Amino acid sequence: MEPKISVIIPVYNVSEFVAKCIESCINQTFRDIEIIVVNDGSPDDSGIIIEKYAGMDKRIVPVFKENEGLLLARLTGCSVAKGEYIFFLDGDDFLPEDALEVLYDAAKANDLDYVMGEFHIVKKGEMEYCKYGKTESVFSGKDFFFYLLNCGWNICGKLIRRSLCNNLIIKPISMGEDLFLNMQIVPKAKKAMAVYHSVYCYVMHDKSMTASTDEERNKFLNLQMTDSVLALVNELDYDQKMKYRIYYIFRNYLIYCMKKRIQEIRPILMKHIWSKKEARSIIFHYGKLYYALLAISVYMPKFTYAVLNIFERLNLIVIVRKCKLHKI
Repeated sequence: MEPKISVIIPVYNVSEFVAKCIESCINQTFRDIEIIVVNDGSPDDSGIIIEKYAGMDKRIVPVFKENEGLLLARLTGCSVAKGEYIFFLDGDDFLPEDALEVLYDAAKANDLDYVMGEFHIVKKGEMEYCKYGKTESVFSGKDFFFYLLNCGWNICGKLIRRSLCNNLIIKPISMGEDLFLNMQIVPKAKKAMAVYHSVYCYVMHDKSMTASTDEERNKFLNLQMTDSVLALVNELDYDQKMKYRIYYIFRNYLIYCMKKRIQEIRPILMKHIWSKKEARSIIFHYGKLYYALLAISVYMPKFTYAVLNIFERLNLIVIVRKCKLHKI
């Protein structure tokens, strides 16, 4: 008999965290699960720890592969999964003991394809509860996608019908993988919902990618993410408002690139937005200020740098935000 839930845990160099992560799955009140632990070529002791727990619990499925990054590790787990639903869990995080039970009960009660809960952030032993904006409605996947973007687009902590994870597009991306996957998965859901119960514990630590202080590497990863995500928008069957919402996600990063004079952003914008008539039309319709910002960044990058300095000195950016002129 196939398990109800496949928990997929990608692991890379998290030997000090992975035992607690796996134990939090073993100790779930919801027992009908498989725990797929994908060791993505970790050079540390993660592999030894995974094998130890696999010998203790038959529900654990160890998978060993060469290092190819988080996205491919997750998709490798999907290819092995047999559950009705999939749940992504990072190897340095852990779950409250009733997490999967709460999500599965909600999914079955409402015939959901995608359900998410709230979460805790764990930092230096302290736990902070994080709540979403209140709504108990069942949404279509497209409507829920907008809600998700406002709450944060993490893929972890969500119970996802496994069929939604088939035939996913793969691109070179090592930052923003969660957004990249959710862009493809959530709009396909017929019914989606949020439950107001903590189902995930995000552990903040110095070794995580988000804590990296390597500016050149962060620059490369951000440009790679922007390129891959904008390319994906043009490949998916989105309506105009949804396309604009993704384009608009990058507004702060675009301003950052202008301030830092990161010229590599220009060919990415040209390739995926400015060279496409439909994209320019969508942005002009929903956000004329954003359209103007893109235009001058493409044609007059030096002038843009000067304009942003003037805006900052006069505090005009704050005024624009207070007046909500940057909103859809």
